[in-house]
Amino acid sequence: MSFRDDLLADFVNAIANPEEFGETVTYQPATGAARSINVRMDVTSVPAREEGVEQREDTAVVDVARDAALGIDRPQLGDRVYRHSDGEAPETPFCFTGFVDDSDPAVWTLRFVRRRPFRATPTA
Repeated sequence: MSFRDDLLADFVNAIANPEEFGETVTYQPATGAARSINVRMDVTSVPAREEGVEQREDTAVVDVARDAALGIDRPQLGDRVYRHSDGEAPETPFCFTGFVDDSDPAVWTLRFVRRRPFRATPTA
């Protein structure tokens, strides 16, 4: 087993494992069929305004296996990630916007962004 294989196994079995630090998302490549993959995902949300409409811009930094079967082989613009655990409608995807870090031989760190309507918190 190579050093890369060891890193990949550690990532898949611990960090991206939904029972540990990860979660399962639906990955829709720009070309190809959608499939479920396990990732580690950190999301930050900030207010955004577009054409006078209040929105939220969510940025997700996603650690994912650098592997065709277990994660993402070659990320490209147009790739989308659908998160199931955030209560958003499934048609609100995060869209791939670029690399955060591609130096690890076993794991990509990628940036995905989505905009969604702002929901005001009801007041009592």
